[in-house]
Order: sequence, then structure tokens, then C-alpha cells
Amino acid sequence: MSSQRTHITRQGNATLRHRCTGCGGCCQGVRIPVYNDQERAKVERAAAHLDIPDPIQDDALRMSKGRCVFLADDNRCRIHSSLGPSAKPIPCLQFPLIAIKAQSAPNTGSEFRIGIDPASYGAWQSWREGPPLPDGPIVAASPPAPGGQDRVEAQLVAMCEDPQASVPGLLSVLTREPAPRGVLPPGFAKRWASHLSSIDFEPFLTNEGVGPNLRAALKPVTASACKWASGPLPWPDRLSSNDEAWAIEAIRRTIFLRLLPQIPNVSAAALLLLGGVVAAAWTDPRPEPFNRAITGWQRALRFSLFWQTLASDRETMVWLGTGQRPNSAGAAS
Repeated sequence: MSSQRTHITRQGNATLRHRCTGCGGCCQGVRIPVYNDQERAKVERAAAHLDIPDPIQDDALRMSKGRCVFLADDNRCRIHSSLGPSAKPIPCLQFPLIAIKAQSAPNTGSEFRIGIDPASYGAWQSWREGPPLPDGPIVAASPPAPGGQDRVEAQLVAMCEDPQASVPGLLSVLTREPAPRGVLPPGFAKRWASHLSSIDFEPFLTNEGVGPNLRAALKPVTASACKWASGPLPWPDRLSSNDEAWAIEAIRRTIFLRLLPQIPNVSAAALLLLGGVVAAAWTDPRPEPFNRAITGWQRALRFSLFWQTLASDRETMVWLGTGQRPNSAGAAS
């Protein structure tokens, strides 16, 4: 398909902006699919030229210690450097642009959605004032629809697009727990702090497939979580309105572009995304560490190991969202 590089929303279009920081993080801790035989041949030609063995594994670019085998030590793509950008696979050539053909409920058709991946480590720095992406042809993926939840998905996207949206306010709606403006719902804050303090994140952080950039982004949060056992922290006044706006925009993009297809419930995905923002704010609300942490959290949630560590079963998600234990005669905690 061909499309203007605009951010399509239900309120209109906005220019898509992005500036790459060259950190190499987007080529780590991620599965980069090889779409077809033509793409496979292109990758194998590049690998032969660069003397890289077995470049494809399970229909994706092979990873080594969480890094793409084509990623050089200076965090530059060896294909790009040696053969030019056109020699790269389609997902790499388009990234961080994401285009999807979003299937809706039966007999209601589909729509094209376009946006910038919020799990790109530099996205928070350039989403408003970075250079516009150029126009050109793009390839759209077809992720699965959130089964029977199209209306909930649309409502969540609309709430994030509201100029008055706030992280505490969105959590109040999701948990149905009213709280004053700018104040986290106290029940959720208590449950979330207690839950995170009880989790052993080491199996995820030490997993080879995670990659060094994601590990570094999440480590401050997971190290701080053990301190929250005594109780939650308040929503920090020091967090800037711009950083909170980006956090909400990142959540909106993740839901709108269906970037967490492995989490079967879109409301659960939204709760875990918002919880990550809270954890990042509790850890360090300064712009650089806060935004790096929420980027890492967004990327980590694409690993089944991570989100299942956060919510090992449906009962845990129900408790986090409502305070109710389904098998405890409605007892709240």
C-alpha cells in the first residue's frame, strides 16, 4: 500500500515524526520476521556477502545474545553499511514505522492503521518536533484482532487521545476506583506496589534473548521494586506534563497498532502498560530515566515471559484491576 506518513486517528491525521538515535536498541530483544521467499533470498545474499552463517532461524533474523546477527559492535546495521538500506528486510527498512491492516468484528471490514513504534528508544525525544518521515510505499502486517473487544479497544484509544487524559485518570477508569485528579487510585497503587515487590525479575533479565539495551532500561525499575513492599509512592509532582503526555501517547500507539497480540485481553494490556508508567515514575521521574524505562517496559511486554511474570493467571489480573479475588467469595484486598 502507499500512504502519506500521517498518524491516523479517529480525530484526524498528524504528521509522523521520528529521529533515530543510533543506539542499536531496536535491533535487540525483538523478533524480526522474514516475510517470504524473496525476502529470504535477499537476507541470505547479504549474509553471504558479510560472511554471516545461518542468518535466518524460525522464519526470522537469527539473534545472538539478544542482538541481531547483522548488528555490528558499533550498533550499526552491517547490511545498511555495506550494501545500502534497500538490501535490508522489509521490517528493518520500515522501522520504526508500523502499518497494519486491522481486522475488526466479523462482517465489519478492516482499516489501515499507521504509526511510529513507541518501543523505539528515541521515539520519546522526537514525537512532537522530530523530522517528518518521508512518503513512500509501505507494507502492512495483519495482527490478530483482540477477540470480541473492538469496542473496548476503540474506547481505550479515544481515552488516550483526550487532551485532558492523565495516567491516574486512566487508571481510575480501568479500575473503577474514583480518585482526585492527579492522584493514583489508592487501592490499585497498593496492590501494584505489593505485587511488583514480590516478583523475581531475574529469570527475565538474565534471559539471553532480552538483549543488553532492554536489560539496562528495565534494571532500575526492577531494582527499585523491592523497596515498595512497605507501601506505594504517590504520583510524582516532578514528572513533567510533556513526559506524561508521551507515556499516554505510547500506550495509545501500542493499543491502536495492536503491538501486544499475545496478551489476549486489551483491558489487561492497558492495565499493564499503565502500571509500567507508574513503576517508571516511582523509580525516577526525571525525563531520561523515566522515558527510557517506559520504552523498555513497552518492549518487554512483547515477551510472553515478561507479561506472564507480571500476571501469571487470570485471577491475578482480576485482583490487580479490581481488588477482588475471584475464588475468595468476593473478598477484596
